[in-house]
Amino acid sequence: MIYLFLIVMLGFVVQPGPDQSGAETILNRKVSMKLDKATVYDVVLELRAKYSVTLSFIQSNRSYGKIGDLNLNVSNRTVREVLEKIKSDSPDYTYGFTEGHLILYPNEPKYQRVVDFFSATKKSRFDLTYSYLDALRSRWPEFKQVISPAKKGNPKALLFTEHVSIRPKGKILNGFAQILGNNQFAVFSIIYWEKSGQPVFVLDVVL
Repeated sequence: MIYLFLIVMLGFVVQPGPDQSGAETILNRKVSMKLDKATVYDVVLELRAKYSVTLSFIQSNRSYGKIGDLNLNVSNRTVREVLEKIKSDSPDYTYGFTEGHLILYPNEPKYQRVVDFFSATKKSRFDLTYSYLDALRSRWPEFKQVISPAKKGNPKALLFTEHVSIRPKGKILNGFAQILGNNQFAVFSIIYWEKSGQPVFVLDVVL
């Protein structure tokens, strides 16, 4: 199997998920950026790197392999306004908090399917991600091409080793969010990897 390697911070702090006021704080954070002919993922990376926005992301099937066509020029605007701009320009996307984690994801029915054949308790995040993706691949052809994550850097980093659980009977999107657990610095992405011509699941940390 082909793997996409990622750079991993050595450790990060575990915090409980945001309450309503905490969620509003994230969405009301002020940002400024100017991106021309960008992809939606380019915007996500900018929000993470420049403003420490812990935003997870799932790329839409429609955008696989396409060049960026999003022009974004905002000054002292909120994260919410940026996400609304993405929704306006790319209506196949929506966003919201799932299991306490902010996720930008496509309006594709497959992510709303209910998984009633998988659950796991207190497994390492890395192992649980593998197991969950294997379960999805075994049931639905839409997930057969998703490449599992790989480790790079310290294999004992909390990003990989922290114990997390997936509850029985929940939507696929909820399962992905539960992989992050209560850690408000961990994020995931499912993005098209041009080198392989397949989507890949990436774990990362935003500080």
